[in-house]
Amino acid sequence: MLLNFPGIDVNVNNFDDTTPLHYFCEKWQSPDLACFHLFIKQGANVNAINSNGETPIFKAIFNNSIRYILLEALIKNNADVNITTKTAREGVLHYAVRLGRADLVSLILQAVPRLDLKGEEGYTPEELARVYNQQKIANQLKQVGELFKWLEENDISEMKGIFLKNDITLSLLPDMNDQLLKQMGIESIGMRLKIIKACEKVDNVSYNHPELLKKEDSFRNHGLDLLEKNLRGLDSSGEGLIQDGKIEYIKLLGSGASGDVWLGLYNQVEKVAVKVLKEDTGEKDMEEFQKEFEVLRAVSNEHVVRFYGAATKPRLSMVMEYCSRGSLYHVLKDTKVEIDWRRAVAFCRDTCEGLRALHNNNPQILHRDLKSLNLLVSEDWKVKLCDFGLSRFATPDNLQTMQKMRGTFAYCDPEIYNGKSFTSASDMYSLGIIIWEIVNRVMKGVYEQPYSEFKSITFDFDIIHKAAKEDLRPTIPPGCPPIFAEMISLLTHKSQSSRLTLPTLKGKLDEIEEAMKTNPQFV
Repeated sequence: MLLNFPGIDVNVNNFDDTTPLHYFCEKWQSPDLACFHLFIKQGANVNAINSNGETPIFKAIFNNSIRYILLEALIKNNADVNITTKTAREGVLHYAVRLGRADLVSLILQAVPRLDLKGEEGYTPEELARVYNQQKIANQLKQVGELFKWLEENDISEMKGIFLKNDITLSLLPDMNDQLLKQMGIESIGMRLKIIKACEKVDNVSYNHPELLKKEDSFRNHGLDLLEKNLRGLDSSGEGLIQDGKIEYIKLLGSGASGDVWLGLYNQVEKVAVKVLKEDTGEKDMEEFQKEFEVLRAVSNEHVVRFYGAATKPRLSMVMEYCSRGSLYHVLKDTKVEIDWRRAVAFCRDTCEGLRALHNNNPQILHRDLKSLNLLVSEDWKVKLCDFGLSRFATPDNLQTMQKMRGTFAYCDPEIYNGKSFTSASDMYSLGIIIWEIVNRVMKGVYEQPYSEFKSITFDFDIIHKAAKEDLRPTIPPGCPPIFAEMISLLTHKSQSSRLTLPTLKGKLDEIEEAMKTNPQFV
């Protein structure tokens, strides 16, 4: 690679003083920033100004694919956010306001920009936000301006960046204490005392501010290479393919064995989850990606994660609905989340509805990896099935696959271990374990993993072996409502033919919901 060439000059400019880093920030589309870091390593000037007064950050903010990632990387490498263009005389914060991007505004604010800069039209960023009717951004800038003023008046201006990174506003100052300041990373005892004394002066003062918008977490990135295989090989019609430039990467949500999942923006408006295959993708991972693509295209249901399409550039990826609360597993683990019987029944019902959409599809779809980690929870607490890499259509060509043990052992049908084929009843067994997780969480107030009470189990494989050979199941908690105890027992029955069917399970859940409407203490 040229950037690794000894003695290369990465700051050479053209006739209008534009540098290679300017062009990189304008044109680069992949969330892989390895090249950016090579620029920095070779001494690239992140504040190089071209003839229009633009530094690379001005090019980055108009990069429709990775603008946030680039802005964060530039700011981390000391990009000056107070430089203004020659014609408009506006800083990068003005441009973030014009784009209507509160997340970009929050990111730039962490670099402590001047808020009084006025462009050619005579507007500060806050004033510009009001002109553009961006009221949330205007209020955000107003709050930050007031915070900056308070910090300056109390001679603690150096705390601006730390306060912003921790979403501290004037309305929160009366609640500040030494422990909170330590958690914010303020090590100096003298500085903490100074802040606490200043905060005491605003005790019991009401500022009547709207809450500051929660800052989006910083972008993170993982290197990805475009696979040679074109996605049109999966979809010859071209339907379900997302055009270049439609997705902007926002932040890394998580990583798995086969790829990374990013929060993204679709058409610069709608938040989506983007699953991107890793660079060392093998044949097995590619097959699972293809199967998931096929399943998601086949099913449309409010309790199955919505599929927007797949993309080949800059990397092979799949775009799906973003569920802000994460997986059901993480919701159950969060002790701050209160889960009563009403919500528990809703979780069970939603999962049942999503599974019904798969099983009622023609041809039938079997999930084969149903677990709380593969159920997503939306902002309005709706549960949606996801992760269909192991899912298969119940067709003759998949008979051999259906005899293989797949998924997480704690949720696996013991009948598969004993040599039988995977059927819809196998998904029902997995659902029974999930319902046990939900019920156990309600009963005990804390999350426990299935089979964690059996201390003799040291390996995951022990679970499926004991479940198949000794009929071991997670212990139903003492005092469990009989209707749920029976439901879990029947769903996890050792015989596939004896397990509850989806229609029967749905009927029982409907009965519980109806009974709870008139008698909240029904369970």
